Parts: sequence; C-alpha cells; structure tokens
Amino acid sequence: MKEQIKATEKIQINDEEIANLSDVKFKTLVIRVITELIEYGCKIEEKVKVMKSEIQENVLGTNSDGKETRTQINDSVKEDINLQPEQKEETRIQKNEESLRKVWGNLKYFNISIIGMPEREEEEQEIENLFEQIIKENFPNLAKEIDFQEVQKAQRVPKKLDPRKHTPRHITITLAKIKDKER
Repeated sequence: MKEQIKATEKIQINDEEIANLSDVKFKTLVIRVITELIEYGCKIEEKVKVMKSEIQENVLGTNSDGKETRTQINDSVKEDINLQPEQKEETRIQKNEESLRKVWGNLKYFNISIIGMPEREEEEQEIENLFEQIIKENFPNLAKEIDFQEVQKAQRVPKKLDPRKHTPRHITITLAKIKDKER
C-alpha cells in the first residue's frame, strides 16, 4: 500500500533546450508530458480508490466491533441490575439469620426474663420470691409442678445500652432443670 507511484520517464530538459525546439518537437514534448501526467493521475486515482475501500472496511469493522462492545456492556449492566436485588436479598437474609442466632444465643443462657419491674434495694432472695409470686399469680397449675428451690440464680441485668436512661433493668432467672426451662 505504501508503494510510491513514479512517473515512467522524467523529462529533464532545461529552459534553453525547450526554447531551441522547433514547433513540432515542442508540441510532441508537451503531448508526451500531458499523457504521462494523465497516466500518473489514473494510477493515483486507482490507489486512492483502493485505500478508500480499505479505510471504509476498517471503519465498518470498527463500528461493528463498537456495536458488539456496546451490546456486551449493556448486557453486563443489565445482569448487574438483575443481580443487585438478589445480592441485597441474600445480605438481608444473612443479617436476619445472624440476628436470630444472637437472640437465640441470649435466650439459651437466660431461662426467664422479667421486664419492667421497678428497681429498689433488693437482695437476690427477694428477686427469687418475686419470681415465685409471678408464677403463682399467673400460672397456678404450673406453680404446683415447679420446685422453686431449683432456682440457680436470680439477678438484675446491668444496663448495657444507655446508663443515663431511667428504665428499670431486667431480671433474669436461671432454673436448674431443663424441663422447667421449656415451660
């Protein structure tokens, strides 16, 4: 493609020789130069056509590659858009499972929680008696079956969230037997 087009013969005649030529020789020289220029122009025109078609093919190839790339990008963006809700759903499920595990872990350790009892100076024995009173008042049938001597521990939970908040601390009671825990 980078071939150079050369004139077949360069006519090298200086101005003095041209001035000394006869009319017939001058006319033949001019005709010869013009025909060479026409041939040279035709060769250049053919080369330009070939180069033009090659450039068009390259441009069309580039355009089709660009279109393919655009469609691939659009497809990948659509897939990402479709995957984002699924990923959000998965992360939400994982967070819910984790919070459920935390709550279940807390429930495993404390058998019974009493919430909202006002605080006062009390001892552990008074808290155990409070548990016994609540069971007898609310669950009389269950009170006959539970042995209140099997309370392992009864205590108030320390404030973990906000110590400045004036809410009563919860009371947790741990029972010795598993069958009592299940009720």
